[in-house]
Order: sequence, then structure tokens, then C-alpha cells
Amino acid sequence: MSIRLKLIIIFLAIALIPIIFVSMITFHNYTNSIEDTRFSQMRYLTVIKAERIEAYFNNLKADIEIAANSKGTEFLDNLFKQLESSINLNAIMIIDKKGKITYEKNSHSHRIDLLVSEEIHKKELEAGKKGVHFSDIYSDNNSTSGFSMMITAPILDSRKVLSGVVAFEVDMAPIYKLIQDVTGLGETGETLIGKKFGNEVIYLNPLRNDPQTTLKKRVTIGGSVGRPIQEASTGKKGFGEYFDYRGVKVIAAWQYIPSLDWGVVAKIDYREAFADIENLKKLVILILCIVIFLSGIMAISLAQSVSAPIKKLTEGAEIIGSGNLDYKVGTCMKDEIGTLSRSFDKMTGDLKKITASRDELDTEITERKKAEEELKALNKELEAFTYSVSHDLRSPLRAIDGFSKILMEEYNDKLNDEGRRQFNIISANIKRMGELIDDLLELSRLGRKEITCSSINLKDILFSVINELKSNIIKRNIDFQIKEIPEAAVDRVLIKQVFINLLTNALKFTSHKNNAIIEIGGNVEGNKAIYYIKDNGVGFDMQYAHKLFGIFQRLHGQEEFEGTGIGLAIVKRIINKHGGEVWAQGKVNEGATFYFSLPK
Repeated sequence: MSIRLKLIIIFLAIALIPIIFVSMITFHNYTNSIEDTRFSQMRYLTVIKAERIEAYFNNLKADIEIAANSKGTEFLDNLFKQLESSINLNAIMIIDKKGKITYEKNSHSHRIDLLVSEEIHKKELEAGKKGVHFSDIYSDNNSTSGFSMMITAPILDSRKVLSGVVAFEVDMAPIYKLIQDVTGLGETGETLIGKKFGNEVIYLNPLRNDPQTTLKKRVTIGGSVGRPIQEASTGKKGFGEYFDYRGVKVIAAWQYIPSLDWGVVAKIDYREAFADIENLKKLVILILCIVIFLSGIMAISLAQSVSAPIKKLTEGAEIIGSGNLDYKVGTCMKDEIGTLSRSFDKMTGDLKKITASRDELDTEITERKKAEEELKALNKELEAFTYSVSHDLRSPLRAIDGFSKILMEEYNDKLNDEGRRQFNIISANIKRMGELIDDLLELSRLGRKEITCSSINLKDILFSVINELKSNIIKRNIDFQIKEIPEAAVDRVLIKQVFINLLTNALKFTSHKNNAIIEIGGNVEGNKAIYYIKDNGVGFDMQYAHKLFGIFQRLHGQEEFEGTGIGLAIVKRIINKHGGEVWAQGKVNEGATFYFSLPK
């Protein structure tokens, strides 16, 4: 990717990310504000309509209670005239206990007998004996709206004994007018009333989108259609986004009217309610497109002003890189790029001077590599020589050992004590010479051996070595304290030799202790594991610590502690081949601790 393209992308990112972020936050806040406003509006309309409906029927209840307590027909005549004009009252009638009409006043002369004779109205009249009762809405072709309700109440005599029932038949026109008022509900909004019958809810008013289905349109409780009216008719109050009786997504608020067992819903189509949000979305997208376009032009211009001198600097670098150290790329620009170009020219001059000594440096490097190769070859020859000498010494040493044993067996009785002592000295030195040869062979093999590493549980190897060594120290009282031993990627055979040599060393230098303690543990530090073997033996003086891992280096006399002086050198060679280090700490007569590290 070119620097010009990178600059364009960076500029656009710097310019657009904040704008997009602010736009998203603004749009989100505006959306929340619109949603809150719309739902508040629906809740307000629902509450207002419910309160006005309840007020209307509370007034009716008060009127019918007045009628029930009236003492003359003249009062009832005046009450009818008043209510006929104010609330579309269709009829007033009084029925005695035997069901006989004792008073009637109505807008249609043929209605009274019909009202009393219909079975459904007989039930309403019967219910009116117990208290003020509101019937369900029913079809009424003689009313203005085509639908009416009957309100009944008991008439009590002076002894508070039932003497009859007063009944009002009320036209639903005032209620429907209130419900069908769509002020604040736009082109798709409406207010609904409904009532639960069994497992269904029936709409009680003419619907805005289907006015001919009053008392016919119904929805099943629990269904996905008409959820707001279901909630309201089952005694709940709330608001939300649902599908109405048409299956259209709407926002709605609903409320229950306990006195009538009705539910009231105010709703508006989701599309219309949030049309402003959709318009704002289009406007934001348009503005972002314009901003992106203008930002792109500015980004290209800025990138060009920066990339052009960089391109010139790059071309100059290629020319200089081809060998022309006299080429100059300096510009008269006063900015950082101009400073860089002049610094580049200075660097070219310095490079020209440095190039003069390059051949000498190459020669020195070549000679050094040659010396390293010669040294490597000499080391290989030395290892081969050591192996050859050690191997060739074995045969005469075996012969000396064998013949000395024969002499001892055949002439033992002819030797005095001094002769036997000298023979023992010869045997001991032959044995020590054999051990030296074996260790030299082992050391030379390590130089040629390729290590094969794998992740190994070193604790298993440690226990194996301890078990092998215990057979030689059965009579000693030794406390092996095994701590945490981290795993590592090692050569199993070689790392076992490390433990053998270090533990043998610890056993040897604690041989004068009645209660020897040997502690083995380790821990992980960064990208390496560090292990230690600690004893409470004779220890050593730290000023001689640098000699511990050299070949044939001993800090104690042969007569005090046996050994060839090669064991620790073998340990160092093995650990170094693994890429680790080895070191030791100690104090005279207080013990020693040998450490080695391995890469994790």
C-alpha cells in the first residue's frame, strides 16, 4: 500500500469517524426522543378517553339514581327532555315488581313493549333490581348510531323495599363520537374499546379502517393480532409495539375501565408514528455522503502534498542505492520532509566516507571466519585425539591390571606387608587411571554427540537416578528432600548424566556427615527453568568457584575425596549444549549448591 493511499485512509478516518459517531449518537437520541413523545401521546390519549368515558357513565349513574328516587311523572318527563337532548337518551321506563310498565317516555312510540319483551332485556331489568347495572352494547336500528345500551336501577319505597325498576336506554352516539375523535392520531390512528367474552375480545365501536364491523370484529386472546385490546380487556395497562386487528405494526397504549369491564386502546401505525425518524435517517445519510465526498477531495490534496516530496526522496534513495553517492535529493522545503531530505544528503556523504573502509572490514570478517573454522577444526582434531589416546590407553592398562592381579595371587604369600602395600597402591592407581580414561572418553563423546530434545518430566529422571545411587549408600543416613521440579525440553540421556554427576558429587562431599541432607528443586524465571542440588557437606571457598567446572580441576586432595576432576566439566558441557548455564555457591564446612538453567 502506497504512502499516498495510507494518508488518504488516515485523513478520512480522522475526519469521518467523529462525524459518523456524533451522527449516530444524535440520531439515537432523536429516535429515543421521538419514541418517548409518541408513546407519551398514546398514553395521554388513552387516559383522557378512559376518564371521559367513565365520567359519562358516572353521570348516567347519578341521573338514573335521581330518577329512581323521583316521586312524580312530571319530574321524569322533564328529566327525559333534558337527557334526550344532552346525551341522546332514547327512553325512560318504570316497571313494577310484576313486570308491568307503570311509566314510559321514549323517542319511538313502538319501542317500549319491544324493550320489555326481549329476553336479553329481561335479564338487564332483573339485574337492575340489585343495583345500578350497565348492559352490554346491542344493535338498535332506531338509534342515531345504530347501537344502544340499557342502564337499570332499583326503586325502593319508604321502607327500603324494592317496588320496581327504572330503565334508561342510551344511544351510543356520544361515546362513539368521543372514541372516533382522531385528534392527535394522524391519518392512521384511532381509539378502540373492547370487551372480553370467553376467550375472545369483541370491538364495541366502529373501526376507522372497517366501520361496518361494530360488535362483529373480534380477536382471540393469546393470538398475535390485536394484542393491545387483549391486554386492555383482561385488566392490564401498558404501551408498546404490536400488530393491530389488521395485522399492521402499530404503537399503542391501553387501559382497563373496571366499572364497565371495557378495555380502551389508542394506537397509530408504526410507519406514520416514526416517519420523522425515517426522514432524519435519509437526511443524515445525505449529509454523510456530502461530507465523505468533500473529505475525500481534501484527503487526496493533502496526501499529494505530502507524498510528492517523499516520492522524490524515494527515487533519490534508489539512485544512491544503485551506487551513485554523489546524487543530492535536498529540497528547499521548510517542513520536516525538507529537513529529512537534507539529512539524507548528509547521510549520503557520511556513507561515502564509510564505504572507503568497507573493503578492510570485509577482509577482517573473512579472516575472522577463517580463524573460527580453523579453531573448530582444531577442536574436532583435539576431541578425536583425546578419544584415540584414551581408547589406546585402555589395552596396556588392562594388561598392567591383569598381570598385577596374577602376581598378587601367585606371590602374595612371598611378599611382606610393605610389598602388599605397594601392590595395593599400584592397583588403586590403575583403577584411578581407568576412571580418568572413561571420563575423558565420555567428554570427547559429548563434543560429537547431537542432542535430541523433548519435553520431559525431570522428576521421574531424578527419582530413577536416586534409586540407582541408593544401592551404593545403603549404610548411610541421607535425607533426600525433593522440591518442585519444572518440566523442560531436554535430551533424556544427557540430562540423566547431569543428575548422576551432581548427586554423586553431593554424596561424596557429605560422606563425613552423620546426617547428610541433599535438597533438589527448581523454579521458572521468565523464559528459563533454574534447578539446584544443595548439600550440607564440606562446601568450598567461593574464591575458587571459577575452577570447579574445568577439566582435572580439584579443590580437595585425592586422599581426602576420590574423583577424576572431570565430572563437573561433563555437566558444564551438557548444559551448554542445551543452551543453558551452570554455576555454584558454597561456604567452607557449610555445604554447597550447584545450579543449572535450561531454556523453557
